[in-house]
Amino acid sequence: MSGGPEEPGSVGGNVSMEKQQENFEEQNDEILALESILEQNLSLRSRHQEEQEDSRFSFQVAVPVDLPREQLEVQLWLPGDSNVKEAEPAAACTTASASRPEFNRSISGRRWHASFDISHLPPLTLDLTLPPTYPSQAPPSFVISCLWLDG
Repeated sequence: MSGGPEEPGSVGGNVSMEKQQENFEEQNDEILALESILEQNLSLRSRHQEEQEDSRFSFQVAVPVDLPREQLEVQLWLPGDSNVKEAEPAAACTTASASRPEFNRSISGRRWHASFDISHLPPLTLDLTLPPTYPSQAPPSFVISCLWLDG
């Protein structure tokens, strides 16, 4: 489906050169504001170059996770056919002590269970890219990830 005729002097996405310049200026202002607010939690991966039509701002934000208490108890349940020898080192990395949590069979024997305390979680990571048509036409694209929720 076509979006209609392009204006003279427009670039991909039916954005005029004037609008593209406005987008660039607004993006640059937003990046400067984010850098001053987020400081070390923001890392700029690429900066938009005006002379390069397809370039864009790309950056990463580390979002710290504040635990509601000094330590949280984690209850880990795994299917009975899981290899707990593989799960033990991963669980040990999250505990406050250097010892590995002990996995026990549930009463039914269908699951494994371990309990341990954590005092820290790595930050969430937000990867953002601002397309040349942002903010006038398109939203930023983003990916949220974190080590402790991947799976």
